[in-house]
Amino acid sequence: MEKSRGKDRFSFESPDIAYVKFRLEKGPNKDEVRTLNIIDSSKSGLALLITEKDADLLEILEEGDKLVDLSFFGIGAKIKEDGVVKRISKIKEGKFKGSYILGVEAPDI
Repeated sequence: MEKSRGKDRFSFESPDIAYVKFRLEKGPNKDEVRTLNIIDSSKSGLALLITEKDADLLEILEEGDKLVDLSFFGIGAKIKEDGVVKRISKIKEGKFKGSYILGVEAPDI
């Protein structure tokens, strides 16, 4: 993953314990609810994991897209907020090599 992503990040050792649900607002599956695992988080947002099963999101979502009713689920927590897609990048090494990161700005999560 990129080293320029900033400091003060919290990485989730097992990303299936923290995840986000959101509703698609565009594309062929408009209004479909999707669930993505969280790889890490920072003060300004989340890094969500896009695996092969959700690869269609790479064609649907773009930088600047608003994600409405983003629901964050973690250990003992549920938070609902809107977010904005900041970047989509391919993971080049490590456990999730070949998958993608969906960087979402959501400062209140």
